[in-house]
Amino acid sequence: MDLGSRLQPNKELLATLSIQLFPNGDMFMPAVEANRHYLTALQQAPRINFYQFGDFWNNQIKATRQLAQSLDHIVQGEQLIQQTEQLLNTVKQQLTKQKHRPLLVVQFIDGRHLRVYGKQSLPGVVLEKIGLTNAWQQPVNLWGFTQIGIDQLAQFADARLIVIKPYPQQIPLELANNTLWKSLRLAKDPLILPAIWTFGALPSMQRFSVALRDALLDGGLVW
Repeated sequence: MDLGSRLQPNKELLATLSIQLFPNGDMFMPAVEANRHYLTALQQAPRINFYQFGDFWNNQIKATRQLAQSLDHIVQGEQLIQQTEQLLNTVKQQLTKQKHRPLLVVQFIDGRHLRVYGKQSLPGVVLEKIGLTNAWQQPVNLWGFTQIGIDQLAQFADARLIVIKPYPQQIPLELANNTLWKSLRLAKDPLILPAIWTFGALPSMQRFSVALRDALLDGGLVW
């Protein structure tokens, strides 16, 4: 059943459903309040916030447990938490020889702008958990990233660039014709990771840690 997009749901269709559980976050509660006529069944929906300011890892653990309890899958929730912790510890041990160079984790918005991930982000927390250094130590937003221009990459001559897919199709060609990009030291050996949902939860943390480990040990994808 197609309920529409995240930001533009089909309110009329939602109103016809018999909803037993609809976990929501504070970010989307204003939409519920503004559409009481259609969404009365959602007024008492449990609020589960995977993203909020504070300790990212503990927020994820708390939200995972809340969701597991709401679904009556408490055991499975604890298993997911334990599995994630064990995987991150394993990856940390496998990357002990990769600690010498800080990593700058980005996604290309277009040929001139990037999204760079800091401490409050999913990639940033994974880096910390597996014992690697995040080159970006400057302020970030609620989601743990900030937007920078490609010229700002020159500040990170000693970092290894980690690019997470997807990116606009024309990016490789634009970079190939960009004199500034070609002059950057970190443009010499970027690692390209597969598409990863960087605003996800524990499963996304697992996926990022494995993809990063594989890229560091065996080389990343091609542009």
